[in-house]
Parts: sequence; C-alpha cells; structure tokens
Amino acid sequence: RVYSELFELYPNATVCSSWDVIDSDGLKIGYTGPNSSLWTLNDRDAELSAKVGCDVYRIKSDQLLKRCLLRMATPFNFCTVAYSREAYTKVDGYGATRLINPDKWYHWKLLSVVPEAIFVDKPLFQYRWHNQNQTAQQLNSGHLKYLVDEYRSTIELSSSMLQAAQLHQKDVYKAFVHHDICRHALGEFSRNRWLKSLRIFFWGLATYPGYVIKNPWSWLTMLSLLSGPPGSFIIS
Repeated sequence: RVYSELFELYPNATVCSSWDVIDSDGLKIGYTGPNSSLWTLNDRDAELSAKVGCDVYRIKSDQLLKRCLLRMATPFNFCTVAYSREAYTKVDGYGATRLINPDKWYHWKLLSVVPEAIFVDKPLFQYRWHNQNQTAQQLNSGHLKYLVDEYRSTIELSSSMLQAAQLHQKDVYKAFVHHDICRHALGEFSRNRWLKSLRIFFWGLATYPGYVIKNPWSWLTMLSLLSGPPGSFIIS
C-alpha cells in the first residue's frame, strides 16, 4: 500500500524501504534503515512523512548518485527497491554481471535515468541472514571478489552516469582508493584480520598506485600493516 501511494504521486521515482534482518529461524536480529551518509535530514519530506506515518526521504537522483559515487556506496536495500518498467528498459535490464553485491551497480544505473529517489524508513521487508548469502560469502572470500567488482565499477562508469553525477572519472578513482582500499583495509586490520587488510591494500597498489600513494590514509595503513598481526590485536 505504501509503495502504491508513492508511485501514484511519483510514478517515475525509484522507491525503497528499510528492512528487518532475521536469522535462519525467522527471529529478528537486526534492522537496516537509510545510510546516513547518503540520506540526510535535509532530504526528509515532511508532507510525505506525515502521509505515510514514518520518516520518508526524497531527493533528486543526480544528487544521490553523486553521493553514492563519492562514497562507493549503495543507497538502497536491494530487495526493497521498486521502479518503473521504463527505467528498467532504459538501463537495459538488470545484467549487473558482478560477483558480489551486483545490486549496487544496478542501483547506480537506475539513479542515472530516474528523476528522483524515495526512501521509506519503515521495515516493509525482511532479509534473512544465513551462511550462504552474499554478505556471508563476501566475508569468507577475503573480500577479493568484492574488490574486483568495485574496481570494475570505477572503469565501467559511462560518460552519461558521470555527467548525471557531475563528476570526473578521477573523482571516482579517488573515492575507490579512499573508501574501498584505505578505510576498508584499516577496518579489517582493527578486526584482527591482518592478512585480509594486506590483500586489500595490495589490490589498491595494483590498480591505482598513484592515488594510493597520494591518499593520507594509505600511510597510516602501511604503518599499521608493518606492525604485523600482533599490531591488529593491540589496536582491537
């Protein structure tokens, strides 16, 4: 019902919502709402929020796409996303051809062709967490499949997508190095995953060495890695 009401008002928008996370037995173990780095309080639509009875965010798609590319992030919870057949056709269907998290790439393509995006901060869906889903596979794969996907996205962005986001290719390279390499590597290091952190950092050096060297976080990452596995246990 909520989606129907929103599409009556904004038939060309992309709409999504929050979800509850459940385990293999159907018990609620978490909740995933809007990413606060992508959806801000300024995006909250007071009229829609009052109509739906919860916080509803609405933003022009080009603005949201820019935020996504600068953070290498997806704005939607994948199984909650709804859009028009016209938008699906414009981006030539799903066809994400990604190993891990193919929906992020597809969401970016959608944002390049639809006029606006809407997020309903109410759990209208449930996402089941188990050992065989994509998130678990990413953790078990040493993050390399994920990094391959992220790297592909930096080189496969079309000129129309970059133009819609008002960005240059180099802006995306820098975002990839900052978020997917440096911050990602430090995060894994702090979780006692020294080897994964090392793999991530060397992947960055293999793909965009110049941007890695220029990123201030890379030096902190290198110093951390030089401390070896014992250093990750101390920091954690």
